[in-house]
Amino acid sequence: MRSFVILTTIIIICSLLLPWWIIVIVSLLYMSFNAPNSLWKSIAISFLSGFISYLLFSIYSSLGLDRSPAELIANLFGKLPSWSAYLITALIGGIAAAFGGLSGYLARNIWKNSLT
Repeated sequence: MRSFVILTTIIIICSLLLPWWIIVIVSLLYMSFNAPNSLWKSIAISFLSGFISYLLFSIYSSLGLDRSPAELIANLFGKLPSWSAYLITALIGGIAAAFGGLSGYLARNIWKNSLT
């Protein structure tokens, strides 16, 4: 739980200032140094952090507008409900973060095994 909160906070802060792909680098670096003992926990924590962060950003970006970008994008793909665009955005963020977390976990194991 602690890793999830810390990683989500770091992703949100970095995403305010840096490009979208920083989520992969942040997940990679965080899991390189603070990875749980399980590969699946690392992937799950990274995925959920990216998913929640991007979901919050997509909701926040549509808050003061007459028509939300999610609604416009959903209309482009054949009258989908607007929540589907939020879900797709969050899934993309989650998958990108999960790959970063996976890479960080594996890099940590390679580093640890090469020292012993």
